[in-house]
Amino acid sequence: MRGKNSTIGVMESKFADKVWEIAPVPSSVLVKWAAESLNWANTTTYTVLRRLCEKGLFKTEHATVSVLISRKDFYANECVKFIDANFDGSFSEFFDAYITKKELNEDDVEAVKEYLKDRGLI
Repeated sequence: MRGKNSTIGVMESKFADKVWEIAPVPSSVLVKWAAESLNWANTTTYTVLRRLCEKGLFKTEHATVSVLISRKDFYANECVKFIDANFDGSFSEFFDAYITKKELNEDDVEAVKEYLKDRGLI
């Protein structure tokens, strides 16, 4: 990603989710959707879109917005940055903190086991 600070806020995230859902999409469609769904003025939509493009998520060409990085890849990068910044890069410390506040159910535990098994880690 291009931008140094690629983190996005809650409203940017809602807008980005819509772009990821329907791209490639004319920017006019996004302006209409944001006005109806987020109660944004046209200028707000174009400002947020410009910021997301500067952060390397999307690009606008000939009034059409397309994806440069998938939603999954963007949030995977954000997770890594969060763990690096807050847990000295230790996934086990992050995981321990997570499960201290949010108990995993049997389905979650099985999904984690299956994920690790599929990647040859257990």
